[in-house]
Amino acid sequence: TAHDSPDQWREFQGGLRDGGELTVDINYDPTAHAGLLADLEDENPRSYQLVFPDTLSTTWTFKAILTGFEPDAPHDDKLTASVSFKISGKPTFS
Repeated sequence: TAHDSPDQWREFQGGLRDGGELTVDINYDPTAHAGLLADLEDENPRSYQLVFPDTLSTTWTFKAILTGFEPDAPHDDKLTASVSFKISGKPTFS
């Protein structure tokens, strides 16, 4: 922004982008997801991929740090967990 910005509106320039955070709810099987706890302890980003249930099987591939793991074990329903990621670097959509 400068004093001569058109109509005195602030102007911005792009800078560093942030991949943001992602939280997903999963069906949780402690024997199949044992690696999640290792991911939670690791301070280095790991590779993950989401495959969307659309006709093209769109995928979102990214590196991230697992920042949250909240399991839930209700008496009358399936085991679930909420997992949260901090995305590191540029994600890829295909």
